[in-house]
Amino acid sequence: MSRFEEAIEIVLRHEGGYVHDSDDPGGETNFGISKRSYPHLDIAKLTLEDAIKLYRRDWWDPYPFYEVIPHPDVAIKLFDLAVNMGTVQAVKLLQRATRATCGATLVEDGRFGPKTLEAVTWSHGHCLLAVFKAEAANFYRNLHRPKFEASWINRAYF
Repeated sequence: MSRFEEAIEIVLRHEGGYVHDSDDPGGETNFGISKRSYPHLDIAKLTLEDAIKLYRRDWWDPYPFYEVIPHPDVAIKLFDLAVNMGTVQAVKLLQRATRATCGATLVEDGRFGPKTLEAVTWSHGHCLLAVFKAEAANFYRNLHRPKFEASWINRAYF
């Protein structure tokens, strides 16, 4: 199984199927694909296969860092969080986690450049993953969205 296949399996487990909750910041979604991001799509009729193709094309392939991160679990968690909160925010949390685990002096800019890759590489994978998950949970708590908080925090720690 490729790293993308492992990652998409986790994303789809978290995202589920069709939802149209007026309180959800994503609005109408299916398999985590939102009408807000894809206004031209009929979200209710989106197939699983098409959703996977969109994730590959728009969320995985444009960001090759998922393939270069030496810790597969960290790469997969980064993808999962990027889908939910945006790539820039997810990378900022990863940068914060590397500072905590290996003392990296990174600017939290949300860009995955050579310094971020070096810090991730030098971090101990299991420790980095644990801190990364805690950073994500803290981010979700600070959104103050009680209706979604429990599921988002579960996602952070999964």
